[in-house]
Amino acid sequence: MEQSARPRAITDNEAMTRWFRSYWAEEEIWFYFEVAADGWVARQVELQGPLQEPIAAASLAEWEAAQQAGTLGDYEATFGGTAEVPVQEWEAQRAAGPHRRGV
Repeated sequence: MEQSARPRAITDNEAMTRWFRSYWAEEEIWFYFEVAADGWVARQVELQGPLQEPIAAASLAEWEAAQQAGTLGDYEATFGGTAEVPVQEWEAQRAAGPHRRGV
């Protein structure tokens, strides 16, 4: 099975979670992120339109578990995915628009 690209070298002493949100006006989507100390998005929720309809609510840990179990397609169809690159690399990706794992 394919291994996750997410590095695992974070110790408990370095753990610090951050939360933030971002708005993509062209698609009327609010993105809500929980970001681990290593910069990878641990959880991501996306709400679209004036009624804030949920279009994604994904967890990286659950995504990785589904990948290991061979049920990734079902997981992504139900919950979507998380960002494909660590937050530190988003500026380089910004011109292409938001990216998320699996969708």
